[in-house]
Amino acid sequence: MIQETFLRPGLNPGIPNYTLYRNDRTTQLPTELMGVLVFMLRIVWSIIKKPSLELQSIEHTLIELNLNNSPPITFASIYVKPQFHSTSCLKKLIEANKNTILAGDFNASHTSWNDTKNTVRESNSINSLTPGAISK
Repeated sequence: MIQETFLRPGLNPGIPNYTLYRNDRTTQLPTELMGVLVFMLRIVWSIIKKPSLELQSIEHTLIELNLNNSPPITFASIYVKPQFHSTSCLKKLIEANKNTILAGDFNASHTSWNDTKNTVRESNSINSLTPGAISK
């Protein structure tokens, strides 16, 4: 998973034997850098790109990986905007998709991750998720 690639819409790095799954930013001002969340995956499993949810504070790309004889797993590539401090959007992503793995740029600080400070969002995240569910 890759966040903040600054790829322009339509630009594909074209790595052989990999598929690119992306959500381009479409609301940027002309003076701002573009951004995108992507997955680069080898073409070996059955993969479905899932529609994004309407979430104000999180940019995300969702894919579902279907393995033989196992329930599907949803992977969420996430970028949490630094100015947002609520965990409600993260909870919505988890509740909307069973067997979800969240990874990305959470713009997070917490002493559990060897940072020097705790912020409100991260303290709420730590308290609301299963122990060991978040790692840096």
